[in-house]
Amino acid sequence: MAELRSGIAEAEAVLAGARSSLIAAEAALGRVDVENRTAIQAAVDAVAVARAQLAEARRPSGDDPQAAVRDANEQLAQAQAELAEVDSRTGVVAPKAELVFVPTLPAAMTAVNVNLGDAVGTEPLAEISGASLVVDAAVSAADRSFVAVGDPVLVEEDSLGISAPGVVAEVADEPGGSAGDGRYRMVVSFVGVVSTDLRGVNVKLTIPVDATEGEVLAVPIAALSATGDGDARVEVEDVPDEPTRFVAVSPGLSADGMVEVTPADGDDLRAGDLVVVGARSPDGPDDAGVAEEPGADESPGGGG
Repeated sequence: MAELRSGIAEAEAVLAGARSSLIAAEAALGRVDVENRTAIQAAVDAVAVARAQLAEARRPSGDDPQAAVRDANEQLAQAQAELAEVDSRTGVVAPKAELVFVPTLPAAMTAVNVNLGDAVGTEPLAEISGASLVVDAAVSAADRSFVAVGDPVLVEEDSLGISAPGVVAEVADEPGGSAGDGRYRMVVSFVGVVSTDLRGVNVKLTIPVDATEGEVLAVPIAALSATGDGDARVEVEDVPDEPTRFVAVSPGLSADGMVEVTPADGDDLRAGDLVVVGARSPDGPDDAGVAEEPGADESPGGGG
């Protein structure tokens, strides 16, 4: 008996939903065509049948009461489906003057000039922009040769928690203009839809320009120094408070404050060796960094 009551309650809930949909459809009856009127009438008839089935399920009978409730639910589901189909064809009816068509999507609502309850005047109620969101950036002369149209870009904004893929859409051939003296203007477009919260916000751009094929030996950039003939070297501290030694290296890719180095003699520098990254102070030891082996997938980045 409890199961029968549960089935009847469920059928009543579905019937209530069908009635609500019917009321909404009838409200739009005066603004739909003859075809939709016929469809709504069919939905009315279906609800009537469903109501009759529900009443039948409520009456005690020697037949299976669960089957009766099940049949009533099926009738109500059919009525609800028919009403949904009518609603999909009628939709929201509004005067043509109240609709604005944009040439492309997505489009963003950039301003809303009224609040609920405000009197409507001659001023625009809202402003819509169909323009795509892009990042206007600039690169230095030193980085210009690493950037080309079509390069992938990672756009990040930490405070909003946004990280979105992009691509270099434009990069100037000559410095100046809006980028400033000695800098090249660059435009980055987004790949896919991006949150409009980024509008007018400063972002970080990362452009991979090269990558190593495997693990490499790297030291802090500040650990590099130059010899009199222009060769690069690092200063290594093997034993604390003991004299240091210099190791000639060939620098490679750099990223995140680290630079790839290849020692002239492969055994002169190993991962874990302490390298000097600051000048010796009379009151304390040298600042020291550690030679590391970054992962093979680590790649340098550029910002704009």
